[in-house]
Amino acid sequence: LGGMTTGMTLEELTGCYQIFVTGGKYVKPYTYTHVTDTEGNIILKKDTTQVRVVSEETATVLNRLLQTVVTQGTGARANMKNETGITTAGKTGSSTGVKYVNGVQVDIDNPDLWFIGFTPYYIGGVWMGYDIQEEISYYTYPTPILWKNLMLPIHQNLEAVRHLFSVASSLDSMVLGEPQILGQLKNAYRKAVDSHATGVILNRLLHKA
Repeated sequence: LGGMTTGMTLEELTGCYQIFVTGGKYVKPYTYTHVTDTEGNIILKKDTTQVRVVSEETATVLNRLLQTVVTQGTGARANMKNETGITTAGKTGSSTGVKYVNGVQVDIDNPDLWFIGFTPYYIGGVWMGYDIQEEISYYTYPTPILWKNLMLPIHQNLEAVRHLFSVASSLDSMVLGEPQILGQLKNAYRKAVDSHATGVILNRLLHKA
């Protein structure tokens, strides 16, 4: 995750992560499904049809990579499995920017901090920053902590689920039209786990998808 020229809203960014739970399908985030009048007649109905944006296989691998961010990466403070038994995944993010000191432009780190996380039940995103860019200093990466504090209460008493979605029981069970693509995905997954370079591998896979 990172800053862009004109930026993305937190809603847009969080909405993008649904593809890792739905097996590669996307629908624009919405706040209602339908509206009725006083007699119960539906007068407005939202189209919630999903469209495929990446393959199921790519979504599966990315899903598992994002789980490693929470089990052994920068998002470890978001892990809810000990408290709920529910598998959690997600990705931290930050940006670079500038501020002006006495009219002089100064480069700064971390004016924006994100964590977008998901479980089998919910997807949530948090952002930390200032209206006017300022560097954020921290000892422990804060956004996964905030995310967990917000999400843990709404997951209480929900059934413990280990798998974020059931596209494939394992990488080896995937069936792709081109075997070499499967090999690339499997190698990328193993490299990410071995080297903890999850963010780099995620970017490469998304470009290929």
